[in-house]
Amino acid sequence: ALECVDACRVAFGTLKPEDIDLDVIKRVYSLEGIVNDPLNFSELLAATQSRLVLLFRDVVEVIRNPAVQAQMLQLPFAAMLALLRSDSLVVDCENSVVVVANLWVQRGRGRFTTPEQRKYLAGCIRLQALTPSYLCGVLPNVKWFPWPTANPGPYFATLQARIVSPEARQLLLVSSPSPAPPSSAASSPTSAPLSTAPRRQSTAGTGAAASASGLSLEPLKRVARDQNLELVCDIDYGRLTQYLTDGVAALRAHPEGFKGIHVHSECSYFRGFLWGIKVVFGFSSGADGEATPFVVTPSVFASAPPGEEGLLPLVTPVTVSFKCTLDAVGAYGSPYATATFAGASFMKPGDENVSSIGIANFFKKVAKQADPEAWRPFMYGGKLRLKLSVVGASVE
Repeated sequence: ALECVDACRVAFGTLKPEDIDLDVIKRVYSLEGIVNDPLNFSELLAATQSRLVLLFRDVVEVIRNPAVQAQMLQLPFAAMLALLRSDSLVVDCENSVVVVANLWVQRGRGRFTTPEQRKYLAGCIRLQALTPSYLCGVLPNVKWFPWPTANPGPYFATLQARIVSPEARQLLLVSSPSPAPPSSAASSPTSAPLSTAPRRQSTAGTGAAASASGLSLEPLKRVARDQNLELVCDIDYGRLTQYLTDGVAALRAHPEGFKGIHVHSECSYFRGFLWGIKVVFGFSSGADGEATPFVVTPSVFASAPPGEEGLLPLVTPVTVSFKCTLDAVGAYGSPYATATFAGASFMKPGDENVSSIGIANFFKKVAKQADPEAWRPFMYGGKLRLKLSVVGASVE
């Protein structure tokens, strides 16, 4: 056995830091004899963990970049544990750590972990740093997460009422599901004492998405100071004309109770949720059999994060509150319509449809909203442009 250990030390000892790629990382963390023997492999484990964190330290990028996420999903259990325990992770908030862990369990090699291993994984999440929407809404719906009660809904409803400050959240440390590591791994980097310090906050990153419905999402940016979300939704004039025409025809055919034609932008990930803009073309209240005039109404929503299959069906409601500003940008790049408000988006058990916050009479400057020509003076580069800004610090 000692000869085998010596042979491994010699073989891996020839590796340079730049030689430790993803394949080497996966091999090292797949070998229990190395992971559980930090005395003989301390240098190798330290170098491997350093490279691991370097590859995946930007948690938001891991979530938003499909190629990087695919690599993360292939990590073995010991590597994932070491990654989530690291103080060097860069996050927009701790909610994103839950998203990454849930993605790995639902779609990656975490599908083959044992309940005991998932307890260790759960112990990496710093509960006191989660927002109320995650602590009391999302996390109780994560099916693999161990809780101190069989029915987490009432437990966390009570807990939510008591959490009024970051200091109060420190009380969660006493119930954090982090079992002591096995004695054989007591000194392993993957089972080091858990930290409760806040992780570093990400301040950069861009991404783009496109929609089959004709809407496009410009690159968003996480602002360094406030970590706000900014996204732009464009509807080109040809699509706008089609939506208006179809909406008018549908409203005439079904004047009572017509709910309009709903068009969604692509969603963008931010602070644990997928955010987007919805535009409804035409609406009828059906009150007293009289249809309301044709109007175009935008709305804002925050939906479940990637890996939502691990949350459904919901056992407890999920509500996220936030402050935001929605602008309609005109021909010269200046807003001709603006709405700043505080609101909430939610999902509830039995009806997982995401609620959106509609902004009535938003396009009041467009006199005849059913007429495509009436929109031309308000177009930005031949497009109807909506710009959404979500205040990161307000996302609870």
